[in-house]
Amino acid sequence: MIGFAGEAEVITPLQDIISFYPPKIPVGSGTSLAKGLFKVMECIDKDIVKTTYDRKGDWKPLVFLFTDGVPTDDAQKAIERWTSQYHGKSNTIAISIGDNTNHKLLGSLSDNVLLFNNHSENSYKEFFKWVTDSIKTTSQSVTEANKDGINLSKIDHSILEKVDPEAQQMFPDNNFVVLNGKCSESKKSYLIKYKKSICRFRNCRNADPILSFGRNLQN
Repeated sequence: MIGFAGEAEVITPLQDIISFYPPKIPVGSGTSLAKGLFKVMECIDKDIVKTTYDRKGDWKPLVFLFTDGVPTDDAQKAIERWTSQYHGKSNTIAISIGDNTNHKLLGSLSDNVLLFNNHSENSYKEFFKWVTDSIKTTSQSVTEANKDGINLSKIDHSILEKVDPEAQQMFPDNNFVVLNGKCSESKKSYLIKYKKSICRFRNCRNADPILSFGRNLQN
């Protein structure tokens, strides 16, 4: 288990499922996808036993990528390295927690991109049960049927659904906010657009938005 909120760190090293105990996941700011990918690639090179002429190595690792946002670091080089050197070395499932991620970016990391609709406490329970069941079914298919692939468990589509990474997404611009208003005298509607500004004064503690412009809308 690897966390990549701010800094990437190994929370729980690679181990047998029977030895795994859920750890406390640290909370941090940011989505350092590049650092997380580099750490995963480092662990694959270090921990996965390779097959040789006289030794049977490990099966492809099953990698679940959970993220709830877009990268806050420059992930391009890490993605290119993953795609060219590690995409075929692992079975990867990329899961968007909520709809604020870049599905196309996740599609460059995995052929399986899923959207987790985290609307309730029960949805989280069902989601992590699905993760556990998918690990079990994939492990069984590998050991019993000798199939080195992904065998995901079934789940309610209202909780977890497959998405098309190539489908167009609309992202909000967090640098602006637009509000509806109505003139108290003319009763005409208008828009007020606020732009986020960075306070550059040494003693300034607040970075309040500034009024960018306002205009009347004709009815």
